[in-house]
Amino acid sequence: MILLTLMYHRSTSVTGRALAGMLGLRPRRTYHSGDVVVVRWGSSAHADMEYAINTPAAIRTAANSIQSLMAMHTAEVPTLDFYRDVPLDETVYPILGRTLYHRAGSDIVWCNTPREADLSDRHYFTRYTPIDIEFRVHVFGDDVIRMFKKVPRDTEAHNIIRTSKRGWGYQRVSLSNYTRGQEVSVSAVRSLGLMFGGVDIGWNRESKRYVVFEVNTGPSLNTVSLRYYAERIAVYLAQLEEVRYELPPGFEGVYRSE
Repeated sequence: MILLTLMYHRSTSVTGRALAGMLGLRPRRTYHSGDVVVVRWGSSAHADMEYAINTPAAIRTAANSIQSLMAMHTAEVPTLDFYRDVPLDETVYPILGRTLYHRAGSDIVWCNTPREADLSDRHYFTRYTPIDIEFRVHVFGDDVIRMFKKVPRDTEAHNIIRTSKRGWGYQRVSLSNYTRGQEVSVSAVRSLGLMFGGVDIGWNRESKRYVVFEVNTGPSLNTVSLRYYAERIAVYLAQLEEVRYELPPGFEGVYRSE
């Protein structure tokens, strides 16, 4: 029996399983004989049969911080200045030490000198750039589905590491605003060979410049964003000649954004 499958990474299981249910796909963490993988939600696990949206290679590139930064830099997508080795030039400090694979900024170490950077035991470093506004931009193909501004939930919110665990939340913004940030986000997803992704991007007022931090291949979604992703994925799958996929009830071959 052939089963159309969505493969999810363990860290994306809640959203991955919910999305699979909405699309009428079998959710899997590992490959099973007879599966045809048609969607990957943050997973690059092996599969024998697939026509997946987001390939394993693209997901691995996005997950590896150095590889993703280099790919975006090559494609002229604006990113933070980064260093693979401890920079000896003290004029570039302060810098932030990072690990290749991280989640929610828990790996970040602030370094004021080359010695501190050397002792941090981090895999790479980014130059500290003041960020006035940070966004999460959901991209599918050449379109932005939804866009959120990160906002502090309390007075103890961390000024640099803007994650939910550090006191930050999300506030939806209109797609009629921040058009340049949307263009940069679409370019970031494309540069990594991805069809979709949640782009973390910041804006510096002084330089009037956007910089991309990373692209998430299995972003967490609220109920509305989940529906918007599902609509686009369903329409895409229904158009594939290699896959016999029928639009679920209530899906009319159209999709929304806001």
